[in-house]
Amino acid sequence: MTPGLYRDTCFSERIQQVRRKAGSALVTIAKAVPGRLELHLDDLAFKVNTLMTRDTLTDMQHMHCLELLIVVSNAVTDPQRRVDIVGQIVAPSLEEWVSPSTEAMVCTPSALLEAMALDVPRAAQDDEVVRRVHKGVNKVANTLNTLHSISRRIHETNRATPGSAAAASGGAGVG
Repeated sequence: MTPGLYRDTCFSERIQQVRRKAGSALVTIAKAVPGRLELHLDDLAFKVNTLMTRDTLTDMQHMHCLELLIVVSNAVTDPQRRVDIVGQIVAPSLEEWVSPSTEAMVCTPSALLEAMALDVPRAAQDDEVVRRVHKGVNKVANTLNTLHSISRRIHETNRATPGSAAAASGGAGVG
């Protein structure tokens, strides 16, 4: 079976909607009780990794799982352990971001237009080109979205943490 095909074709819209809401609920719960979930962070990370290796998660579900881990990791009091955990969570996205294929795709505006098949509008009529373009551009967009979501969750927690540099500056200029 083609990777990702199962997750994209086998669920009704209603089931997909339930899965979206469940993922969002996981993040909401983690935000409400991160300290309690922090005790189970290793188990949560193992379960998330298991789900991700099955390739049955949609991009949004993948994102929700990573956000869950980031929100819970923000409750880790040991700064070095927190850095290590976040590093493990972002490693696949960072690896993809610095890959030769991504670098070639985004190195110049014209390269991005070419990768999106916008430099030759007729190409958009070729099904094979459309599939290739969608796969490549979607991969880059998902990578950036993942990194953005992780960063947002980290900074969101820092702004809310009394005594953090972000809280002291009102959330601005966090570095």
